[in-house]
Amino acid sequence: IPIAGQGSLAYFDEIARRKGDYAMAGLAAHAEIRGGCFKSARLAFFGVSEMPILAGAASRLLSGTPLDQVKTSEVCEALSEDIEPFDDLTTSAKAKRHMANILLARALTAFQNQGQVHG
Repeated sequence: IPIAGQGSLAYFDEIARRKGDYAMAGLAAHAEIRGGCFKSARLAFFGVSEMPILAGAASRLLSGTPLDQVKTSEVCEALSEDIEPFDDLTTSAKAKRHMANILLARALTAFQNQGQVHG
């Protein structure tokens, strides 16, 4: 993991049934903010598939976008190209997709709030 520099933001969150349980869905994210815009973003989802997934389409959509012009619904729509959740013993694929969208929206809000302060 690279050392965070100026304009480098990180976000991590997961949704679990109880504290300490395995995540039903999770997101580890990193963004570079320059001049009030996303220079780059990396969105890695876990718990929604057999292995972590780097959300390329959603990440590319953010690149070059001003923080105050991010359309969360469009980025979540792009996420549907990146992940294909599966049912497991406790959580349906539909629920995992919904949780991934919630996590993505939270991350975007955090990046916007942090970016306005630090970017």
